[in-house]
Amino acid sequence: MDAYQQELHIEDELLSGMRADANAVLQKLLQNMVEKDSLEGKLTISLEISLTPEWIPNNDPLIEGSTRKALTPKFSHKVGSIMQIKKEEKGGKKCDGYELVWDEERKEYVLRPIANTRQMTIFDTDFRLVDDEAGSEQAAIEGNAFAALPAPADGNESANDISDEFGANDSGGDDDYPYID
Repeated sequence: MDAYQQELHIEDELLSGMRADANAVLQKLLQNMVEKDSLEGKLTISLEISLTPEWIPNNDPLIEGSTRKALTPKFSHKVGSIMQIKKEEKGGKKCDGYELVWDEERKEYVLRPIANTRQMTIFDTDFRLVDDEAGSEQAAIEGNAFAALPAPADGNESANDISDEFGANDSGGDDDYPYID
């Protein structure tokens, strides 16, 4: 499975909020049943799923056409208990930046970051790691890697720093604000 994909099962992280809410409501229901000497209770879990279609530019060489349809799912849950006392929690999870795709290897739907559009991302096909002849992974696109931007050439403050011109380093002034020296 691709390291950036998310599995779509009840026990997976995507629905952890729903599971946490269900556990909290279950414990409260059991506590109420014991306190009220009730022999029956009911816990309900409702999961609503909506898919939002979006046509995005396509730069994926494996898919034909200049645009493609990406389906972005939204999961909303509602957990409740029924007895004489009703306890309910609500929540939801919107999956912005991800699309619902069929994983042939797993034979199930997964969430994958939306990639291969006009705006390049690290998830694009061109940026994936490839194996070289020696069997080690290397970046698919060659280039120099820099840990940070270079420092100013003369080692001093930037030549574009004009903060002194606006009194940014002024320790006093006539603006009625107290300054600490």
